[in-house]
Amino acid sequence: MSPDRRLCGEEVYPACEDVRIASSDGAGEYSSEAVPEKPMYSEDEEREDFEGIAGPLRATLCELQDTSPVGSYWLTKLVIAVNFLVALFTGGIFFLTDEFAYKTYPSAACLASGGCFLGVLFSMFSHANFIHLLGNMVYLYIVGDNIEISLGRLRYLIVYLTSGIVGAYTQALITIAFNLPGAHVPMVGASAAISGLIGGYLLLYPGSAMCKCIGYGFVYKCFKVKASSYLAFWVLLQFIYMMISPFIAIWAHLGGFFTGLVLTYFLADRRKIIELREAIARGRRRGLSPYSEDLVEESLGPLARGAIVFAATIMLLLMLTSTILTLISLKGYYIIYLKYGEMFSCRNNICSCYGGFLGATYNLTKTLPTTLEDIVLTQPSTWWCSEELTLKPLAAYNFYNAPAIAVPLLAITITIFIATIYIMTKKYSEVEVV
Repeated sequence: MSPDRRLCGEEVYPACEDVRIASSDGAGEYSSEAVPEKPMYSEDEEREDFEGIAGPLRATLCELQDTSPVGSYWLTKLVIAVNFLVALFTGGIFFLTDEFAYKTYPSAACLASGGCFLGVLFSMFSHANFIHLLGNMVYLYIVGDNIEISLGRLRYLIVYLTSGIVGAYTQALITIAFNLPGAHVPMVGASAAISGLIGGYLLLYPGSAMCKCIGYGFVYKCFKVKASSYLAFWVLLQFIYMMISPFIAIWAHLGGFFTGLVLTYFLADRRKIIELREAIARGRRRGLSPYSEDLVEESLGPLARGAIVFAATIMLLLMLTSTILTLISLKGYYIIYLKYGEMFSCRNNICSCYGGFLGATYNLTKTLPTTLEDIVLTQPSTWWCSEELTLKPLAAYNFYNAPAIAVPLLAITITIFIATIYIMTKKYSEVEVV
């Protein structure tokens, strides 16, 4: 590195033009020879995207754009390819069955009982349907390249995998505490891992620009939005999703997000981030032009910080409550899920039908039966429930060791919460990078 580069943190000098940056693992390299003098996405092209009405193809291409540093990001492309290959060749989105899902992917009950760890790793590259896969891969493409170039490939993988794992266990513990009948449902998707990358992106590039389009069918209007504003809104949006659909693992999203945010803060190389930002400010970038006044001079605003602190506080309170409820109500129990086409509430083989569509009921017991044979129960006839029901054993989990999962996870959550509050109270010169 040029000796004069030490001055570039304060002001851009000519000596800054011919710089080669390389992380310890070789990711994110660039040089004056390899980097174009003009951005790959011109201001004229950018202006065209945000003026007038866009068709579906133009809107799609616009939404894939953001402000990105120039560099190699083949690992992100590889992860995207692996997600598609898993979808195509391992049960995947086109012929996914309940039997395959229950045997392959982890459930909240399995994770909370201490099992299914390898299943978590596999589920992070699997998806429930094509829309689920496509939506996650779009977000991964938008934020993944920035994080890979900025952190390097090894640290990128650390953030990605750790966020996915912590997010999955966060979802599991909260589900066990507040939705025990649904705790048998398999969890699948890369959302928690990608949410960790979103947390890192928000921290490193709050002044970046993103494209968001609103419309329907063949008519769309695209807008240029600041990354810090949009991603802070994304955090609050998770609570809206919670009220809309019970099948979105929002606690996995938020658990992954905060894990990624904190890990990025402690893994990022401050000097490298400054160099990448200055290269973007000089026009050496891919995608949209940044909000220049925010790229180097501004940080996360009070509303963005407030949204992050609010969500972190909710997460901490939920994890505290979930841990207490799990230790009080489930420690020392086995839980047996019995599969059927409708949902029932069962305790000690006494069941009452109340409808639903999760496909299983559960039974808590102090001792695990030697054999799990089919149980035939006669239920009152209703419009949603047949009279005679055969409930087939689906799975049994041992919660005798629940504290071994719940207590360490709570400790991790508290650590992440304290670190998040610490980061959000830092000044601009310290908040994005260490």
